[in-house]
Amino acid sequence: KLVAALQEEIRTRESKVDELVSGKEEDDTSIRELRLELRKVTDELEKMACLVETERFDEEKAIFLGELKERQVQKRKKKKKVGFWMWLFGFGDTAADGGEYHGGRSGSGG
Repeated sequence: KLVAALQEEIRTRESKVDELVSGKEEDDTSIRELRLELRKVTDELEKMACLVETERFDEEKAIFLGELKERQVQKRKKKKKVGFWMWLFGFGDTAADGGEYHGGRSGSGG
């Protein structure tokens, strides 16, 4: 009678072990699938982040180039080079005003 009870206990425990092993395999499969899905989502998020940064850099580049162009235009409008003949006849003193033409002789204050 004791042997029969122990054999029944062994069968019961083996059955539980089989259930646990089967459950572990299902869990391992679920974990692999979830990791794969997580990897896909992470890759997609990284791509989106790259696109956002690229767009931000493009906007900053456009702003920078616009400001640079505006500064260059303002600099050109502000500064006109003195030509050889203007220098020769005394229009614009290259030493005093950096070679800019101001519309009069260098000594006229202008």
